[in-house]
Amino acid sequence: MSVIVTNGVDTKGNISVVSVQDKLTTLNVQPTPTEVGLATPFEVTVAQGSDYSCTLEATLETGAVQTSEVILPQTNPFTMNYVFNAAGSHVVNVSCWNHVSITSAVVAVEVCFL
Repeated sequence: MSVIVTNGVDTKGNISVVSVQDKLTTLNVQPTPTEVGLATPFEVTVAQGSDYSCTLEATLETGAVQTSEVILPQTNPFTMNYVFNAAGSHVVNVSCWNHVSITSAVVAVEVCFL
């Protein structure tokens, strides 16, 4: 949207960009059983929403927390990969957000050492 105002002395203008986004709802994360050192795929689905970013946070048995890069999904569902460096039961939290809302899902993952 642009607005231009003119009087006998001067002209002033303003341009504004309006971004419309849909609220995110129902985030679903499906892990795949995995082993240490291999990329573990997580299939992520967002039921509704637009223009969102996502990140994956893994809490290891030791209590250490590791966070993935922020991704900007181009498809739905989409896959996030993560490499675990230790065997055991780990908790993974995937969060997605836009300027309107945020949603997250938590899953448990068993990682084996073969």
